[in-house]
Amino acid sequence: MAAFDATDIRQEGFEGFFSVLALRAGLSSVPTSPGMYAVLRLTDEPPEFLRKSPASWYKREDPTVPLERLRNEWVEEAETLYIGQAKDLLERIGLLIEFSDAGPDKSVFHWGGRLLWQVAESDDFQVAWMATEPSECRPLERVLVDGFADAWGRMPFANLQRPAGR
Repeated sequence: MAAFDATDIRQEGFEGFFSVLALRAGLSSVPTSPGMYAVLRLTDEPPEFLRKSPASWYKREDPTVPLERLRNEWVEEAETLYIGQAKDLLERIGLLIEFSDAGPDKSVFHWGGRLLWQVAESDDFQVAWMATEPSECRPLERVLVDGFADAWGRMPFANLQRPAGR
């Protein structure tokens, strides 16, 4: 994948492409199989970052990061913001959506992708997925994140660590 844009992601075999807002209304389209998922932002407009994250706290820790860090992590012109893998796509994408706006009153047990929710228009982000064999998840996550880093010179905006097994 050269640009890691929506066209590339589709050609790789990802499907879905539902907005975060649509997924909040229902997850019936998301499979229960293992696989990969990606979060994309399909606009060329510069992002507006929120001073305070609306996302769930994790182990009593606020997911908010300084605006300067958000600006530094942002990959200008890249549509793909996050790439992840899951043993159960429905469960993992459900957690991702729940995490997006739960606030400090509800703890969700995952921390990955937390920078996503500090972008003002995150309800418009598109979530895509690709079912795989369980044994393919981690290696494919490494291939995709490394491929993005090769193409853009850094990892996707909300991928803060290299996938395990490097």
